[in-house]
Amino acid sequence: MAKKYPFPVFVLPQSIKFKLNGKTNHKELFTVYNPYGFAIKYKIYSTCSFKYSISDPEGEIQPDSSVDIIVRHNAPTISNCGTIDKFRINTCDIITEKITGRKSIEVILLECEDEIATESSARRTDSSSREQMREHNILVSKKSFVFIATIAAIAMLVWLPLKDTGEKHDSLPDYLHLTCISKIAVSFLIGAISTYHLFSFHNHNRALTM
Repeated sequence: MAKKYPFPVFVLPQSIKFKLNGKTNHKELFTVYNPYGFAIKYKIYSTCSFKYSISDPEGEIQPDSSVDIIVRHNAPTISNCGTIDKFRINTCDIITEKITGRKSIEVILLECEDEIATESSARRTDSSSREQMREHNILVSKKSFVFIATIAAIAMLVWLPLKDTGEKHDSLPDYLHLTCISKIAVSFLIGAISTYHLFSFHNHNRALTM
């Protein structure tokens, strides 16, 4: 069973196809993305390293950035056509260098253009990967918002028991008193956040039992 890592590795395209009689001098490009809010290190390995030259086989990617990798096929011969090799991209923590993500992509040399998968299929694959990255960014933003709102709700819980504006209260300054309308708004916000957490907890438990 493959080991699971905490941070997915995002690479486009999902596979590299060289053409024996192509017009690109047997060079192809792929991109490694870092959609996270912190820098990462990456390193690229190959199952058949002598057949390929990689422009930047290792390095760092800054937060919300990417790096373009140029790959050159060093042995574009008819005997190598159809053989599937693999590149493995490892990402790791900059400080501890502990591996945090891993992804493999296939590399193949094709004899003629007819063997290339249709462009529509490639576009669907790329679109799917971009959609995964977009959903990940939305999820991170949503979690950040919920965390801030929860902290704000906890602070508001402290204010709720205080007396209304206009009521005598010797120990607290006037600016810490809430009006009746403010207390209603605070109560509504706390209720909304509590409902969200209960709903998330319910969905999480249901997913575990499926």
